[in-house]
Amino acid sequence: MKKKLALLFGYLFIGIGLITAQTQKVTGTVISDDDKQPVVGASIVVKGTNLGTITDIDGHFTLLDVPHSAKILQISYIGMKTESVSVQPTVRVILKSDTQLMDEVVVVGYGTTTRKNLTTSIATVKTEKISRAATSNMSQMLLGRAAGLEATLASPQPGGAVDLSIRGAGTPIFIVDGVMMPSTSLEVGNGNQVMPNSINRSGLAGLNPADIESIEVLKDASASIYGIGAANGVVLITTKKGTETRPQITYEGNYSIVKNYPYLEPLSGEEYMNVANIFNKENYLFTNGMYPYGDKPFDNKWVPQFSPQQIAAAQTTDWLDCVLKDGSINNHNITITGGSKLLKYYLSGNYYKQEGTVENSAMERYALRTNISSQLLPFLKLTAIVNVNENEYTNSTSGGGGGGNGYDAIQSALTYPSYLPIRGEDGKPTL
Repeated sequence: MKKKLALLFGYLFIGIGLITAQTQKVTGTVISDDDKQPVVGASIVVKGTNLGTITDIDGHFTLLDVPHSAKILQISYIGMKTESVSVQPTVRVILKSDTQLMDEVVVVGYGTTTRKNLTTSIATVKTEKISRAATSNMSQMLLGRAAGLEATLASPQPGGAVDLSIRGAGTPIFIVDGVMMPSTSLEVGNGNQVMPNSINRSGLAGLNPADIESIEVLKDASASIYGIGAANGVVLITTKKGTETRPQITYEGNYSIVKNYPYLEPLSGEEYMNVANIFNKENYLFTNGMYPYGDKPFDNKWVPQFSPQQIAAAQTTDWLDCVLKDGSINNHNITITGGSKLLKYYLSGNYYKQEGTVENSAMERYALRTNISSQLLPFLKLTAIVNVNENEYTNSTSGGGGGGNGYDAIQSALTYPSYLPIRGEDGKPTL
């Protein structure tokens, strides 16, 4: 019996040893190559697993239960190159600065500088990293793209407005290639025309997003060069220019389909009539003080608004289906660029058409932009930038309203009686 117990415990200890041997403990230190100081908060991940940790205030880290099958540790930190090292009981990692990031040229109010020389807060948005397939204007490109910049879609209509706010302030000013632009538009104003409240178009709609090279968002002191008008911040837009290359022709086109989310399902014609009868009867009882709204008994004089024959013959009109539809976005760009040391050119053409998901809502744009620069003399350079565009809008009153303004399309479709046909017996609309 004693021999069996000893043998059993022996197997148990061997099993525990085998389980323990399947994992290992890894410790290490992460320091910076620039100043040889510990890197605090560096991320350490065992490649191919969810096991990871971060360095402490001394740059140390510890990983427990690292599988023996794990081979690589990945160490990363913002502004530094990611390093990969072999899994060992003790590791020492030196992170180098990402010179490509630090040497990135950033546009500021007084020219350009490298990111490593910045002393103020500037956020850069590189447009080549953003899909422009369904983007009608510059503001839509900034949705969720820059820290400290709040971009809110104010209107879902084609070419609808996007409200921009830097750190919770008001509307910033826009600078396009060094020229201050109105925050509301890049086109000729509407004169004395009064736009309905339901129409809320985006500014800078005449600027083709495909022509934008980069966008810098200047915050706090970095925007002070533009004076008191820049109290809410500055959005600097730099457009594309010609390069010293052979002529290059580029075409980019895309087509997108837009669908509505499932909407409220209105009552059928029969259901509408039944609900109308119930409401009508309850209103009759309440008005005459009958039970359960008073002490009087029901007098049986109530006449239904709709008879059983009318309810049985009821038809249903889907008014929402008459208002809502599938939308589409059709976007085409063609660019010609090239040049030499003495002459550089950039020409682009754009056709953009968006069909909204509400009837009679659309936007169509034709845009042409040229940027030609010539080095006339060693000290004299001439640059000509021309932007020509034509925007056509079809804006239906699809939302809002009510009260003295009346209902708009979607609200009317939800509340209009579903038993009525689109046109009456006389051929005229029942609306």
